[in-house]
Amino acid sequence: MGDLLARVRSAPPVQRLNTALAGGTPCTIGGLWGSSSALILAAVHPRRILMPTPLAADEMVEDLAAFSGLVPLLAPEEEESPHTASARLRAAEALHQGRVVVASARAALQPFPSPLAVESSKVVLHRGASFPLDELSRRLTDSRYERTHAVEGPGEYAIRGGIVDLFPIGSEHAVRLDFFGDQIESIRKLNVADQRSEAEVEEVAMALLPTEAPTASLMEFLPRKDWIALCDPVEIREELPLHGRIVATLQPIPVPEGPYAWNIRTLSLLRFSGVLANIARELSTLSGEVRIYCSTEGEETRLRELLKEVRVERPFQVVRG
Repeated sequence: MGDLLARVRSAPPVQRLNTALAGGTPCTIGGLWGSSSALILAAVHPRRILMPTPLAADEMVEDLAAFSGLVPLLAPEEEESPHTASARLRAAEALHQGRVVVASARAALQPFPSPLAVESSKVVLHRGASFPLDELSRRLTDSRYERTHAVEGPGEYAIRGGIVDLFPIGSEHAVRLDFFGDQIESIRKLNVADQRSEAEVEEVAMALLPTEAPTASLMEFLPRKDWIALCDPVEIREELPLHGRIVATLQPIPVPEGPYAWNIRTLSLLRFSGVLANIARELSTLSGEVRIYCSTEGEETRLRELLKEVRVERPFQVVRG
């Protein structure tokens, strides 16, 4: 996949995009159909990508994973719950660490834990350390954790004697801490499905945010020098506080070309709908390497059958993604 991204980076429109953004200049690229926006973004590595809808955000995450092998964080837009609080904390920490976050317009405006609040409330529990059980329980309760009989999801903890099961908000898995007095003797991953401990880990880090911890929208997380990718912006530009931000706008509609606006010619697959002979004819006229992406095994199998039926007379590669 690296060779494909290298070719994309070397394309003149993408080089112009990189030059403009490096100079802090907003720019617009038009004519990008389907997954072509994701292909370009996989090659240029933005920090944050804004999409008009949750479905478009989901598709962008899948496309970026297919093209680059890296899975960005998806910011949730659902109402507050332990699961969404955990996902928002993961997204906030991902931005703080320089990772890519994809969000719908509504998700970008939701309250996320502020970077300062996350850093100032971080607690690290490691094997061999001392941490009084009653203090741990109090701090978890103060951070809106729920004490339960068995841990099942983020924001829950259970204490049985010297054993503490804990599912930190912001983590993808639960842990089991084994105490001897106030000392942590071991930390293991916990399988919440069968409540059995698994592989041992050295430490667990979590942000024990107080109930009234300050919040910020995702728009407030990035430094002004970092740029934002805004895809298919017609529905969302007015909703977002983008003034003074370096924004790369990517859209399917062609734009009037200028110093910082240009088009990349991509063609929609919809023109092939129902006409197999058109697919064979088009593939036969293309030069260079041809890759066709399929999202599922069934889709790939069916595509191979169809292409065999119309006898495509040229090499091509079918890729899952």
